[in-house]
Amino acid sequence: MQFPGLTQTWPLWLLSLLPLIWLAAWWHRTRWGRWRIALAATLRSFALSALIIALTQPVLQRAIGDVSVVYALDVSRSVSPAFVKSALAWMRQANKQAAPAQSRYVVFANRPRLVNSIDEIESIAVSDEAEPNRSVIGQGATDIEQAMQMAAFGFAPNHAKRLVLMTDGNATDGDVWRALPNLRNQGVRIFVVPAASAVENDAWIETVDAPAGVRQQEPATLRLKVLSRAACQAHIELKLNGEPLARQELTLAAGANDVAS
Repeated sequence: MQFPGLTQTWPLWLLSLLPLIWLAAWWHRTRWGRWRIALAATLRSFALSALIIALTQPVLQRAIGDVSVVYALDVSRSVSPAFVKSALAWMRQANKQAAPAQSRYVVFANRPRLVNSIDEIESIAVSDEAEPNRSVIGQGATDIEQAMQMAAFGFAPNHAKRLVLMTDGNATDGDVWRALPNLRNQGVRIFVVPAASAVENDAWIETVDAPAGVRQQEPATLRLKVLSRAACQAHIELKLNGEPLARQELTLAAGANDVAS
């Protein structure tokens, strides 16, 4: 479906000048015949109308019917393997029902990989090592920002763009907010499917805030934000160059915990 639109509307007020052209022609006294005056007024009206149309910068807008979908699947260690398996089946069913014009897939953990089919997902090598080689996705870290940046390259041009992000949201690297402006500029709509966790008693340090301007040998307090999936006992240890500086035993509540150390 196509429909016209105007980029600028302010020039439309110039249409009020058209009656003045005909009013001037009506009162014009000359040796010319009336038909010549009417012809001149008509030509001037057409010229003014063409100028007004040009100033409004008309555009022809076309509704996009073809949809390009990119599925981004988190396969990091914190995501349940059962969820990954069910996500593959869900993507197959979604493609069958919605029948998008194009679909591609980003598999990610510490780094993303863009593939063209679900069958390719199942053949991607993953590793639980801390520093796997570049041909392997390391499950020990999660970088959602890189995954979303990679997804931006997977969309077909001149299509309605949809990103389906399947993750538990537990990012250890990157900043997802940095990836959003580029996707927004491309007109990408993002849908999130929460991933089931691999464990129910996991806990991790979300942020570490240190006071500014601390001098050497001066005591300082670090403030930690610790997230826990369930209430549990925790042991926090702070090290500097491999040497322990402080230890703390505490009880974490489910959710966010503010800790001073």
